Amino acid sequence: MNSTDRLAATLDRFLDRWRVEEVLLVTGKRCGNRGVRPLVDAPRLRFVVDGAADVQITADGQVDDYSLGEQRPLFTSAGVVVRPKWTGPAIMACVVLGAKQTRIAAVERSVSPNGEETDRIWHRTAPALGTSGQLTVKALDELSDDAAISSAAAHLSRALLGIVRSEVFAEPESVGGRARRTFLAIQDYVCEHCCEPISRAGIAKLFDVTPTHLSRLFRQQSGQSFSQVLTHLRLEQARILLSSSRLTVGEVAYQCGYNDPSYFIRVFREHHAVSPGRFSARGRKGGEGCKDEGVTT
Repeated sequence: MNSTDRLAATLDRFLDRWRVEEVLLVTGKRCGNRGVRPLVDAPRLRFVVDGAADVQITADGQVDDYSLGEQRPLFTSAGVVVRPKWTGPAIMACVVLGAKQTRIAAVERSVSPNGEETDRIWHRTAPALGTSGQLTVKALDELSDDAAISSAAAHLSRALLGIVRSEVFAEPESVGGRARRTFLAIQDYVCEHCCEPISRAGIAKLFDVTPTHLSRLFRQQSGQSFSQVLTHLRLEQARILLSSSRLTVGEVAYQCGYNDPSYFIRVFREHHAVSPGRFSARGRKGGEGCKDEGVTT
């Protein structure tokens, strides 16, 4: 079964099981992230097909964790950053509802008996949805996260996924060329998993390309190297955590994919001309910021 067939089967399985009564909405009323924007700034509809997973949502300068189950989809407006926090084996799918393109990807996270985590991914790119799809996205985008309207959000989400199923898989992929489609899928994955211990070699293996080809894709498509994009994403998330949480610098480093706080402090200072501890203190009015552990500022 190829990637397209797997994606279609995954979406069909979710629609066949549909018993959704609540959709988690993080809409435009809570957007406005300070300095942190997803690489693909478009509304997204995310759902878990098998298992369960948590997600970390950054909106309006705040970071919150939510749990998603098989019957609790998540709709986010453009500008809201969502990063999965896997809690075990699961399949999570995400539809990127762009003005020019629609992309759908499903990530299957498996865990071996010795605890090793492995991902498989299937992705597909198609032109933007037609009028009915665009209007449905707009209607969801205008809803607030109020429990009283959760039934309306559930009906709209079911309709939207039905439109995605009929339109995205109707024709062979023809948007942007194969290199562009591959890069966009990799970009989505890196944006969402940047705070995990990912590497160029690991991402290349996941998307069935060589590390050299992956580096070439990033240079050609974004003008930056893979490591530059990864560092940019991690440091932007660090800025939000430093400004909005009471985590220590070491905890922020770990949550942003850095196992060595001293290395994180050095990288942060190189890019922002200030240490994380001082950045944290400046970002909080009248509060005491994080302290750089073991490092003189």
